[in-house]
Amino acid sequence: MNRFVLEASEKTPLIDFNIDTGNIIFEGRSVPEHAKDYFSPVFDWLKELKRNAARLSTIKIHFKLDYFNTSSSKIILEILFELQKLHAIYSRVKVYWYYQKDDEDIKEAGIDYAELVHLPFQHVEY
Repeated sequence: MNRFVLEASEKTPLIDFNIDTGNIIFEGRSVPEHAKDYFSPVFDWLKELKRNAARLSTIKIHFKLDYFNTSSSKIILEILFELQKLHAIYSRVKVYWYYQKDDEDIKEAGIDYAELVHLPFQHVEY
């Protein structure tokens, strides 16, 4: 299994899946015109992760998004549901949800996601 990286742009976040460290990072702004197409490789990589997860001690997902649109929000929830399936098998998945001190929208989105999925969530103010 290889490292998977999609570089950030004005409309899309950095996505970095590093199998060596067990870290998955989503960082930046997410307003792609076709979110399902943009995030499609993420779901392919998650399938591969499921096949190789037994060798990882932990899988840490870091969401550090400044802004995301409705279609990205739906994709984020789908990603979290896939990770929930993985966590149900290995109990090694932890989500870190970062939000800026004054950004109530991102903070509340993280709280909402944490209530919708059965994953350990840590909310991190910066």
